[in-house]
Amino acid sequence: MMRMRQCHQRAISEEHVQWLSFFHQGLSPRRNKWRSGKSSTSMQKNTAYDHCIRISRVGTGPTHAGLDREVKSSSEKQVASMSTWSLDHILHTSERFRPVAMWSTLEDDLETAQRTGLPNKKFPSDHIPLGVVLASLPPPVLSNSATDKLVAWMTQLWKCQSEYYEQLQSDLDLQLSSIKARYPDVHLSPSSKQKKHQKPPQEVMDFMRQRRIRFKEVNSVQQKERQDLVDRLSDMERLALQNYFECTAREWVERGQKQ
Repeated sequence: MMRMRQCHQRAISEEHVQWLSFFHQGLSPRRNKWRSGKSSTSMQKNTAYDHCIRISRVGTGPTHAGLDREVKSSSEKQVASMSTWSLDHILHTSERFRPVAMWSTLEDDLETAQRTGLPNKKFPSDHIPLGVVLASLPPPVLSNSATDKLVAWMTQLWKCQSEYYEQLQSDLDLQLSSIKARYPDVHLSPSSKQKKHQKPPQEVMDFMRQRRIRFKEVNSVQQKERQDLVDRLSDMERLALQNYFECTAREWVERGQKQ
């Protein structure tokens, strides 16, 4: 008979996050091939980050025992040796559940683990079952005052960035108008099909190129400022941000705040 024993959690590799991301996207891991590659890994990591998913593995022991024919003796002849594997796992979101007890596995059945293997008379399957008792935890919620402070902090940053961007745009528009004024005979805003392909003066093209570079630099700096702010937030703060601004923290960093 299996015994219940005290439960503990183990760290989990990032690959397991991919499974949970399937369910958050409404997909089925069995009906969709296991995705690989940098783009897929990035998508699944982003899903876990956006939804503040923290996955832990219940610390269950080995669930399969059998002959390991890869073990060889000193004479290089193949020798069968009994080995155990942890092929089955129970995962849970650590912020909402805490394991308190679980079924013992092959660490408490040395006869199966070291001699008979699986299946045997006691266990007709090649895997033994897992069982765990999970205690439900209250969902983490940021207080109203903390949410208001966070929103004010982020709104102020976005306001400063927007004002700077608008002022820069206004200044560059004035400079462009001044340059265009030096070429009164050149139709920079064509009104007829005959003048549509007229090439602008070199000075205008150089200025427009530098203007695009300048805007790109400003966008990059402002996005980094938003990223630095988000990096200092806790999971609860990022979820509060998502609920208030109706976008994920990553989307807020990339696109800024809705007007």
